[in-house]
Amino acid sequence: MEFKTVEAAEALPLLKKHFNWLTEKYNRAPGLLPIYQKLLKGDSLILRRRFEQVLWGAWDGGVLVAVLPVLFSKAGFQPVRLGNLLLDPDYQHLGPEILSLFQSKLKQLPMGWMGPLHGHFCLGISIPENPEPDSTFLTAHDWGWDRALLKPLASRTSTLVALRTELDTSTRQKVKQTAVAQCPAEYSIRPFCKWRAKRDAMIYNRLANLSMHHHPDFDSLTPEEDWELLKNSLLAIVPDYFLFLYHKDKPIGFCWGIPDYQEALTGQRSTLGYLAQLLKKSRYHRGRIIYSCILPEYQGQGLCKLIRHRVLNNMIRDGIEVVESSYIHTENENSLSNAQSTGAQLSHRFHYFHGEA
Repeated sequence: MEFKTVEAAEALPLLKKHFNWLTEKYNRAPGLLPIYQKLLKGDSLILRRRFEQVLWGAWDGGVLVAVLPVLFSKAGFQPVRLGNLLLDPDYQHLGPEILSLFQSKLKQLPMGWMGPLHGHFCLGISIPENPEPDSTFLTAHDWGWDRALLKPLASRTSTLVALRTELDTSTRQKVKQTAVAQCPAEYSIRPFCKWRAKRDAMIYNRLANLSMHHHPDFDSLTPEEDWELLKNSLLAIVPDYFLFLYHKDKPIGFCWGIPDYQEALTGQRSTLGYLAQLLKKSRYHRGRIIYSCILPEYQGQGLCKLIRHRVLNNMIRDGIEVVESSYIHTENENSLSNAQSTGAQLSHRFHYFHGEA
């Protein structure tokens, strides 16, 4: 087994093979291939501004069998970020040897590291360590190759959970009671406006940074970085599922939900097929709450619950039957209790691993 860095052009065939295998075996993730190609190339505003990306490669007999993206901060003092391990499905039997090779290189880094960087966004990018897992847990990172690579070296682990809410009759009634209640005096709610998307992206960025800066592992984004992410997500935004909360004329919080893009990916063999399903709102039976927050000085008043229930009620109106939250840090007690107030149960979890120099 030989180690050497690779160029993005050399790694792209492995990425495509990886996704084809996932599509055939688990019937998921093909619509995200262009996104991961962009990440692998480092071709995004966030990566270009913040990191120098190096692709570590493991070679067996001249064949590239694994790639690990390693991102070095341009600021110099931040930990190295690690991307998701790409392992050729035909070489899983070499997994332990590949892990040992990359682990030896991680130990030589002169600064700390954390990863997997895109874990919360990962819809099955990591090939499972177990060759026959329950495919519904392919995103869980409880037993995948990323975990096998990083956990033995980690000095600290941060755990994030996804919570699943079955919108049965009693839950629907509970949601509706809160959702139809009038906002307290001087408060109002409005949907995301696609015609003024950049303005709303700036509001979203400010609220997210002010509300979440004290949470562990939170990386604040600049307005320009959040705008790049949002403008690439406009097709997935349903305004009735992305609501802002105002106190008088001041935006103080938001809740952002979407139809579950994983459901759109199921059965789709191409990006065009994925986009076609994305535009058919009636196709969805599952929804996802991506992000919700409220400014610290307004917390503890039930306002975040109010706006979340408004989003859930709009999803119920459109026929969505199950809602899953995007990942919540286990130390974020307010968000956990907010989701659990509507009967949310643990769906799965993943981990950020932190290593010291």
